[in-house]
Amino acid sequence: MSRISVLESSRGVAGFTLVELMVGMSLAFIVIAGILSAYLFMGRNLTRMVNLQQQEVQNRRVLQQFTTDVSSAIRATTATDAQMVLAVQTASADPDTVTYTYTAGASNTGTLTRTSTPFGGAGTTRTLLTGLSAFDFNFFTEGGTATTALQSIKSAQFSFTSAFGTAASGTQASYTTVSARVLMRNKPALL
Repeated sequence: MSRISVLESSRGVAGFTLVELMVGMSLAFIVIAGILSAYLFMGRNLTRMVNLQQQEVQNRRVLQQFTTDVSSAIRATTATDAQMVLAVQTASADPDTVTYTYTAGASNTGTLTRTSTPFGGAGTTRTLLTGLSAFDFNFFTEGGTATTALQSIKSAQFSFTSAFGTAASGTQASYTTVSARVLMRNKPALL
């Protein structure tokens, strides 16, 4: 009889019941799901932050190039919402031509290009911005009023909206930039 009593007493201590296993597995699943969702959330945010940083770097470069070109321009020869052509004074007697052109595309695929053409030479084109969903040039008189009359343009500004990343993965970052009004310092006064 002593054998039977030893077996019966060890049976109650030896394992977990089905209910205990189900509760334990459910709690483990909830904890793992929470950790995984936090990991995915942090990964998307990190990707979004990297995309914003890339946009900021790209925007600073474009703003610097735009400021340099407009500051040294002696006149605007074309001034529309999507294109600006400047005559830029260089060391030679004849000015170079600098053309900024916005080309609209499907959703977030517009581009801004800059073409620099030395007087009497061949032009070189460089893409400054990609992933644009909107772009606009604005022109102002010396007094600060908006204008499209070429002879009265004294300063220029642009604004654009760009996007990096993909919307499907939740990592797309949209960024809107408005430049300062840049004065054409070399433009002679109107007579």
